[in-house]
Amino acid sequence: MFVLKKGIDQKVRMKRASKQVTLEQLSQKKNVSRKTLSLIEKGKKEKLNSRTYENVMNWLIGDD
Repeated sequence: MFVLKKGIDQKVRMKRASKQVTLEQLSQKKNVSRKTLSLIEKGKKEKLNSRTYENVMNWLIGDD
């Protein structure tokens, strides 16, 4: 399990908003459930399995 650092919730929310991507679209693109993404954005999900963590972090640092 990986622990999300403080502020990741805001970074995910801000990037998603700037890219004008819905939770559902991001969910399908990154193979992470919409509910998990929603919980991350709300700061209510602190621990992620390695696959989910990698998918979210790669999206945050990438241009897609």
